[in-house]
Amino acid sequence: MGQNRQLAAIMFADIVGYTAIMQEDEAIAMDLRDKLKNKLDEELSLHGGRLIKFSGDGALCSFSSAKEAVQAAIATQLLMMQEPIVPLRIGIHQADVVFDETDVYGDGVNIASRLESMAVPGSIFVSAKVVDDVKNHKDIQTTSLGKFVLKNVAEPIEIFAISNAGLQVPLNKNLEGKAEIFIDRTSAKKAKRRLLSALLIVAVLFATAYAFINPWMKKQHARNDLLPAIQKSVNDNFSPPIEAFDLALEAEKYIPKDSVLIKLWRAVSSKLSLTTAPADAELWWKDYTKPNNEWRFAGTTPFKDVRLPRPYLRMEIRKKGYQTIEYAGTAGSFKSLKDSFNLILDKVGSLPANMVRMPAKNTPMLIVGLEGSGKKDVPSFLMDKYEVSNKEFKGFMDAGGYSNNKFWNNVIYQNGKAISLEAALALFIDKTGRPGPATWEAGTYPDGQENFPVTGISWYEAAAYAVYAQKQLPTVFHWSVAAQTGFTQYIVALSNFNGKNTTPVGSNAGYSYFGIYDIAGNAREWCYNENEQKGVRYILGGGWNDPTYAFNDGYLQPAMDRSVSNGFRCIKELPGDTAMAQLMKPVSMAFRDYTKEKPVDAKTFEIYRQQFCMTKAL
Repeated sequence: MGQNRQLAAIMFADIVGYTAIMQEDEAIAMDLRDKLKNKLDEELSLHGGRLIKFSGDGALCSFSSAKEAVQAAIATQLLMMQEPIVPLRIGIHQADVVFDETDVYGDGVNIASRLESMAVPGSIFVSAKVVDDVKNHKDIQTTSLGKFVLKNVAEPIEIFAISNAGLQVPLNKNLEGKAEIFIDRTSAKKAKRRLLSALLIVAVLFATAYAFINPWMKKQHARNDLLPAIQKSVNDNFSPPIEAFDLALEAEKYIPKDSVLIKLWRAVSSKLSLTTAPADAELWWKDYTKPNNEWRFAGTTPFKDVRLPRPYLRMEIRKKGYQTIEYAGTAGSFKSLKDSFNLILDKVGSLPANMVRMPAKNTPMLIVGLEGSGKKDVPSFLMDKYEVSNKEFKGFMDAGGYSNNKFWNNVIYQNGKAISLEAALALFIDKTGRPGPATWEAGTYPDGQENFPVTGISWYEAAAYAVYAQKQLPTVFHWSVAAQTGFTQYIVALSNFNGKNTTPVGSNAGYSYFGIYDIAGNAREWCYNENEQKGVRYILGGGWNDPTYAFNDGYLQPAMDRSVSNGFRCIKELPGDTAMAQLMKPVSMAFRDYTKEKPVDAKTFEIYRQQFCMTKAL
């Protein structure tokens, strides 16, 4: 068998995933194979090539020149990328190889094979030797992918991808794992030493410059960038956001006495002075509208004139061994409290479970229809943190709540007429006719809803529970103290007005004042006060099925009403309270009956109507 050695360009071509294609659909696999074979035969004939081997999914070919091999590869690959697509990869290397009658041998063959295995479908990889031969041919473009160490090849090889239009040119990072990227360790060490020397010089120069230039640059940044940003935030917002406060803190580090900054501080912050009994309590705060933010430390009591952002905040006053005070409001809203400069901290376990201390306050009634009843002094009292739950109300029932007359100490009215307790109890039944809230069945609450607020109850049932719990229903004044309706836009946004159902007590992020959860939405809350009409009581805050503005509305219902959103929470008066009897009296609600108003004349109406017309731009 004769052998001869000669310089040749060796080309490997391989269909990627051919075995899997064959297993999935043999006919398609054969069509792809035939498409490749036919095109190779055409290009070999055109470029003087020789087909040495053709297996099921690939071919080994030789050419007398690198240019002919590359041109044949380009034509083949471009056709393979047309439908039906043949996922073909090609590798080409030029070297001395040994031919016999049926095969070809040598390192050149091995390198061409390695190049093909590194390629991706639609690409052609060639060695630097091939590039040397084709670099002057403008119809062939190449892109270097870097040097690689190939398996069983002693010297690193620089690999190029043919980058003619239509061909795939992968990033070299996509080749990791197929070959090891070559790193010139000697050159790298020299470069590293040079870099370290240069960095050392730069560091010395930078440190010197930093000591002199950096403070000046930071002052310039504060004046030229931070102050304008703060001013813009003040101009663009009704209440400057906390981001403006943070920018002012940053500017203060460099220009604390700047007159512009001093003026802006008054726009973006308020000062708070606070003492607690006992002292050494920590004040923490964060944006009310972002309950998942991290808490930020403000100071330890007693403190004076601590700056806080102007927006509505969540605050916590913490001291080990004492019940944490949750507060919602602004720094300025503390000033409305009579004892804001000496907040009482209660030892853990000293208050009834889930009740919080509400400081004394002179309360305006920011509730539609009740505005004229405001400016009442409300002494300090305890209030339920959450609405009364199904589980808690079940405890009242299990204690004989509907059968023990001592819990029912109010005259019961229906349609303005007093009725007997027996007649009323016959109406206070659940869906199955047993005693209990209207939303219950078989004398109990729905499965899994033990922590949902109890609803579907009348005022009389709520009042009976309050007697059982040794508490009482809040007056509209106590409720107004806790509700903080002046900050409706913040509280309502995080409360339950979903129109679907109640949610577990305390599960919504919205709370008011001293940590009173769900006072807006979820369940309407019965209050103690009557109107002038017998048997008609206030129920405030709105429920899950009410519009959001119900939080601000004065609302009356017959005390017998057992709507699905009717619920309640309780308060507990503290020793020495002398105002409760006055606050429990009937309260009138302002109401304007527009059906009895005298209409204005047409001329006057037209004047008013024009106020609502859009003026066209000239």
